[in-house]
Amino acid sequence: MLPEVTPAVLRALAQAHWLAAHLAQPLRPAHLLCALCAEPEGRVAQMLAELGIAREQLLGELLQRDVVPVFPPAPLVEETEAPQLVQGFFRELRAARRLALESSGEATVASEYVLLALVQADDHCRGCLEKLGLPLERLQARVQPQMPALRMDEPLALETATETHSLARIIDANFNRAREACRVVEEYCRFVLNDAGLHRGWRELRHELSVLICDTGLPLLSARDTPADVGTAAGLDQTTRRYSFRELVRINCSRLHEALRTLEEYLRLHHPERAARLASLRYRGYTLEKATLALQTSLEALAQSQLCVIVTGSLCARPLEWTVKEALAGGADMIQLREKNLPDRELLRRAELIRRWTCEARALFIVNDRPDVALLVQADGVHLGQDDLPLSQVRRLVGAHRLIGLSTHTLSQLRQAVENGANYVGVGPVFATTTKEISELAGLEYVRLAAAETVLPAFAIGGITPANLAQVVQAGLRRAAVSSAVCRSEHPRAVVQELRRILQDSSRS
Repeated sequence: MLPEVTPAVLRALAQAHWLAAHLAQPLRPAHLLCALCAEPEGRVAQMLAELGIAREQLLGELLQRDVVPVFPPAPLVEETEAPQLVQGFFRELRAARRLALESSGEATVASEYVLLALVQADDHCRGCLEKLGLPLERLQARVQPQMPALRMDEPLALETATETHSLARIIDANFNRAREACRVVEEYCRFVLNDAGLHRGWRELRHELSVLICDTGLPLLSARDTPADVGTAAGLDQTTRRYSFRELVRINCSRLHEALRTLEEYLRLHHPERAARLASLRYRGYTLEKATLALQTSLEALAQSQLCVIVTGSLCARPLEWTVKEALAGGADMIQLREKNLPDRELLRRAELIRRWTCEARALFIVNDRPDVALLVQADGVHLGQDDLPLSQVRRLVGAHRLIGLSTHTLSQLRQAVENGANYVGVGPVFATTTKEISELAGLEYVRLAAAETVLPAFAIGGITPANLAQVVQAGLRRAAVSSAVCRSEHPRAVVQELRRILQDSSRS
């Protein structure tokens, strides 16, 4: 029997197979340890960082290379692929399962137990960590902390067989309801939105729910009695009509939350520790629902927007009014006002003018950094940086219908933006630019990762010109935000027209 693993371990197994093939090497434990560290925000990478182990340095030691390969985005692993991936590390995963059972009583293998099993069994993995200052004993103490013996003041009162049977019926019915609802929304993200990140999020929630419920020890299947269930007849009278995808998603998210809450309450009678874990799944479901519905809204609001021109008066080769109007005449879909040094009164006056010009051209107007100014001039939205006000707080200020964009420089920032309900993101900086000081380029690699992760409207930004925009398109993004290429040109209309031609040609291909 193959050990059951968490979604994070399954992704790492797929990445390990990729790494071995990429390096043209036989599959080794070191490949799996590298893959466990591939996600910087993952459990293993964070744990090792807390123990003083630098991720890049460990990868170099494990692979004995000065330059380590860049992992592709974590793949979506189909259920039919899991046995083959698990089989490649069967011995190590069996050892990890034993560690998990000893530590927590859980049969599902989580990433920290795989880490410990690899280090215990493989001399090379253990030697690399010890060379970097992490002895096996310290890692073992972190993964398997000594738990104090459980002291019971009163004997444990067990339920009667009848109570256990009734509880199993309730758990079974609501587990099926939650799993079905989750799968409905998962398929919407997969086939309607075509969004890999949200599809993965719903799939992981469904998988973790299955692991949590199936391991309770309750006789779920034997307790099921559909013909005698008085609730099935009531369900037949309900209308089955759905009028839109959005309504379908809302209804099934509500079914999911209600079922999870029911599971949480009834499991307090039998498995209180699992009830607490169900609460965290329910909260994650709320977040995924918000992100899923917000993504559909954003796609509709920005369906026709491919090119954003960011204007700063001091950067313009000609007067600001002429530059903006020429950009709009050339076909700019969105104008973003970015003025870091203007007094507030002058900023407000300039924003009022651009609001009027964009209304006349039927283009969107975005104010950089300042939700107050965006509200005062009735702009279409506000754009935030990573160090500006939190998106959730800005949403409270500007309302549900105004756009909020967020600059992102890493995949983790992008995922957080999707979860928080951003309407669009900036992806970059892609190329070097003179508009602002940049310590590190995200580059085309981040463009590729962003394009594979989500369909949320994403504008590549940073040093983009007609000469290099095709590289951005080839990397996967078909939206761009430009500043210097337009503002510093003597012919901004022609530049915008050329940029639009490149973007529109890519959309038709």
